[in-house]
Amino acid sequence: MAETKHAEDSGHNGTATRQLTTVTLTPEQFETLYLQPRSGAGKRNLLVNKLGNPTPLGIAAFLVALFPLSLDLLQLRGTTTGSSITLLGGLYGVAGIGLYLACIMEWIIGNTFPSVVFGLFGGFWISYAILLQPSFGIAASFATADEATSSATAAAAGSATSAYNDGVGFYFLIWGILCVVLFLASLRTNVAFAAIFFFLIIAFELLAAAYFDIGKGEVSKAHDELKAAGAFGLVVTILGVWIDVSLLFAAVGCPFSISLIDLSGVGRSNDSPA
Repeated sequence: MAETKHAEDSGHNGTATRQLTTVTLTPEQFETLYLQPRSGAGKRNLLVNKLGNPTPLGIAAFLVALFPLSLDLLQLRGTTTGSSITLLGGLYGVAGIGLYLACIMEWIIGNTFPSVVFGLFGGFWISYAILLQPSFGIAASFATADEATSSATAAAAGSATSAYNDGVGFYFLIWGILCVVLFLASLRTNVAFAAIFFFLIIAFELLAAAYFDIGKGEVSKAHDELKAAGAFGLVVTILGVWIDVSLLFAAVGCPFSISLIDLSGVGRSNDSPA
């Protein structure tokens, strides 16, 4: 990291001279701090130094939704998947809004990959909240007229149908496939970021399998799959905390750093442009 110092004298009766310091990140430091492959990083340094790093906001917003959802899937302290309705405020107000804000800020400073990731998962959490929102009656719409004697009975009946559960299962299945693409792209960032997508693939596919099994009436098998998905969600949470702590420590200038294990140089020849 290079520092350029510019002296500025006030010129009045021997008053103290102050120095302005411009900090320039190396491509490797940029890639570690901003989870962005190093190519072209130097062009973004000016905006980064002026606007700051939005990545910790995006990671933290994602974790605020994922952590309690994982605990619900694990059914700790008597919670169930139905307990996720208590997360609606966080899904809309923290995860959804926070990730979209981080997406826009990453786009402004030219971080394409994190911008895409945060934008996608901002949409995921909002769409998941819509699925859970009782007033939208999505599950209830699958109930028959005889079963729809009340909103509660309609929702219970609809959520047990194969049509509803297969639809939700396909939704999670597609997210798992998308995470495969994100995982491959993240192999040019760092180990922590890549590991998040790897374990999200497993979590999403377990959720898809669980809903497919619920649709077939295999509730016991689905119960185990949901708990396994919650366990992998906790692994992702730990990885996310690792990234966020590393970024925040770097942002406030801690005297020590937490490595994310850079992968940007893997497979790059020595004469490749940085």
